Amino acid sequence: KPTDSPTLTPTPFSSTPVPTWTATPPPSQTPTPTAAPPEYLDPETIVMDALEANEQHRWLFTNEFLTNHLTIQIASTNDLDIVIMVTDPSGTEIAAKNDSGAGQIEALFDLELTELGDYLITISGVDNTAGEYSIVALEDFSFSIIFDTISYNVPVDVTFSPDSERLYFFTGLENDLISITAVPDSRADIGIELIGPNAYFLEYIDRYQEGGTEQLIDYQLPTSGLYALWLFGYSNADITVNLLLSE
Repeated sequence: KPTDSPTLTPTPFSSTPVPTWTATPPPSQTPTPTAAPPEYLDPETIVMDALEANEQHRWLFTNEFLTNHLTIQIASTNDLDIVIMVTDPSGTEIAAKNDSGAGQIEALFDLELTELGDYLITISGVDNTAGEYSIVALEDFSFSIIFDTISYNVPVDVTFSPDSERLYFFTGLENDLISITAVPDSRADIGIELIGPNAYFLEYIDRYQEGGTEQLIDYQLPTSGLYALWLFGYSNADITVNLLLSE
């Protein structure tokens, strides 16, 4: 059961491993571009962090398999346009990506890993801008996690398997008054966690059984930054949900 702390592990609905959240302290701002010391990024661990102006963040992903692929997904606040670069253990750049724009999901899918050891993932902002972001790294053997975005007052229809999870990110402002409504199909029992900046657990919504509409009404956001709706559930078949974030 989730607890009110920066590191969160949701109550699992099956024996399938579930990801965890971690938060890292925001780095200090410097007048010229600098690279923060690298930290290890474990598979399925969802990290939320703050990228300061003129700074790069570096993450190390350890590949332990002769045949493996790496998927990286990054969500960001509306003021941060993410650039991803991946370097192999030999020091060769093997991928770079900046396609999605600020506030969207930047991703590299199924990048082939040909060497054992530490791959360096470098994160920066276009024009060295600052903002908040969330990152997850997955490999061939990982639990399925999909990042997406959600906007105020725009309903989303989503279908996902019971052995996967969806995270919907949005940029919230301090004192925004929001409501969340999730309507599942009749077969599914769903839950939603509202996660705030710095990976703090804010609310857990799971009041009803199969087919019940889950709601959080008139919740006031405590601060400005990157928020996530963590959608998960259990069923004997794929789960279909109509999700609405309203202001």
